[in-house]
Amino acid sequence: MNRTDEQEVSGEPSVAELLTTASMLCKRGDYSKAYEIYYKLAQSGHAESQVFLGWMYSQGKGIRASQEEAEHWYTRAAKLRSASGAFYLGGLLARQGRFNDAITWYKKSANAGYSPSQFRLGVAYLEGRGVPQDLEMAVHYLEAAKRNGNVFAWRQLAVLDIKGRRGMMRRIIGSIDFLTMFSYGVVAALWNHNSDDLKG
Repeated sequence: MNRTDEQEVSGEPSVAELLTTASMLCKRGDYSKAYEIYYKLAQSGHAESQVFLGWMYSQGKGIRASQEEAEHWYTRAAKLRSASGAFYLGGLLARQGRFNDAITWYKKSANAGYSPSQFRLGVAYLEGRGVPQDLEMAVHYLEAAKRNGNVFAWRQLAVLDIKGRRGMMRRIIGSIDFLTMFSYGVVAALWNHNSDDLKG
C-alpha cells in the first residue's frame, strides 16, 4: 500500500488537498495557518513547500521574518533539485551581496531550464555581478530565458537592440520586439500574474 492509499484509508488529506488548502489560506491572508501546512509538508521533503516556507520567512508572512531561516529552506529545496528553490536562494544571496554564491545557484536552476534564473544570469553577465562582464554570455542566457517565455529577458534583449549593443541593424527589430513583448506581458499578467514568465 502506497502513501496515497494509506491517506485515503486513514482519512488524511492528500498532499494535493493540503496544498490547495494552504493556497486558499494564503489568498485570504491567513498565512499563519498556511505556514503550519507548508511546514508539515516541507518537513516530509516536499520541495515546493520548502520554497514557500523560505518565501514566508523572507517576507515575514505568517511567521517572524528571518533571512537565515529563508536561506535554510531555500537551500533544502535547491538540494532536492528544485529549480525555483535554487532561483529564490540565488536571489536571497544576491540581495546579501553574495554574488558568487548566487551565481552558483542561478546556474543550477538555469541549467534545469528555469527562465527567471536564465534572466538573472543574463543580467549578471551584463552588469558583471559575480561573473566577468560578458555581452555574449549575457545574450546567451537572455535568449534562453526569452525562448522559455520570460518577459523580462525579452524586454532586456529589445533594449539592447534599441541601444545598438548587438549591432545597428537590430535597432528596428528591437523596437518591434519591445512593442510585441509589452503586449505579451500585459496578456500574461492578466492571464496569470504569478507566471514564471513574469519573474525577473
